[in-house]
Amino acid sequence: MKIAFDAKRLFHNASGLGNYSRDLVRILSNKFPENEYLLFNKNKSERGKEILENPNVHFIETSKGKMSRQFKMGKDAQKENADIFHGLSGELPLKWDNTPIKKVVTIHDLIFVRYPQYYSFFDRKIHFWKFRKAAQAANKIIAISEQTKRDIIEYLKVPESKIEVIYQGCHKAFKEQQPQELIQSTKQKFEL
Repeated sequence: MKIAFDAKRLFHNASGLGNYSRDLVRILSNKFPENEYLLFNKNKSERGKEILENPNVHFIETSKGKMSRQFKMGKDAQKENADIFHGLSGELPLKWDNTPIKKVVTIHDLIFVRYPQYYSFFDRKIHFWKFRKAAQAANKIIAISEQTKRDIIEYLKVPESKIEVIYQGCHKAFKEQQPQELIQSTKQKFEL
């Protein structure tokens, strides 16, 4: 199976959405090596270099042009015969051709709706429009928490059957055992 990803965040975000994207592709490519993983973006970066070393992960440059991520990336994935397209950050391309392709979108949160006072009017409207369009177009929506699932149902008016909760992974740096001396000095420093 060929799985295409909108890899903008994978290559360009240092934390948050970037970590989620890199961890997901790394885990999938290691646990399911029989699949091919296509990373679509305008360009690569050092952040995705390690993942691209996997023989089943490939960088595909998105077609040139203004707003190519919105208008060309989906068709590019279809030209590569991808079976699934996964929007990793709440968005899906707006244009597709007639070639069959399943669409998956991960929605991390709808905090801009729940706490609008922390976002500009323009940002709230753009985010809401993009997320609603993606939710309508997707065959499946991945929510990273039960709260996000409830918010998607409430605010985007999506049927519960279309949503799967899959908790976000944790970077390996948070799983490392720390030396006892570091733990003790941290306890002393913060009076724990």
